[in-house]
Amino acid sequence: MKKLTIFLIVLLFSSFSFQEKKIPSYTITTLDGEEKDLKNVLNQNGYSIIVFWKAWSSPDKLELDAINSKYEEWKAETEIKVIAIAISDARRLANAKRVIASKNWQFDIYTDISNEAKSVFNLKNTPHTMIVNKEGEIVKQWTGYIFEDEENYIDFLRNN
Repeated sequence: MKKLTIFLIVLLFSSFSFQEKKIPSYTITTLDGEEKDLKNVLNQNGYSIIVFWKAWSSPDKLELDAINSKYEEWKAETEIKVIAIAISDARRLANAKRVIASKNWQFDIYTDISNEAKSVFNLKNTPHTMIVNKEGEIVKQWTGYIFEDEENYIDFLRNN
């Protein structure tokens, strides 16, 4: 009985901590080198999809390509804002910029050359995708990419 009580208390607190997880103050950099706080670039009128990715990762680029192919349709339907954040150290930044230039993605792209995202958001793998509401709360997260995963994102938004 004691173990069950402890388990339920832990479960209760872990549920609250996820539900109340807000985007912390976190510095991202534009491709032109301007620093911004992630909280200030979120969609103030609705949901934001944030994708943390690495330029050398094929699954990461596939996910961003898939999101880009649906982005205009999603924006018209849900007023969503997509923010892609390349996790790259300073010496690999040129490669990330080459990938970005070759892709013609239509959403906002930033970099994290300090690699702070790993600790700030407890990232284990990329792509790491989160949906954030207009209050800045993380309401859903996915790690990794499977073909047509992006449909889960829009389905979540349609139902919330």
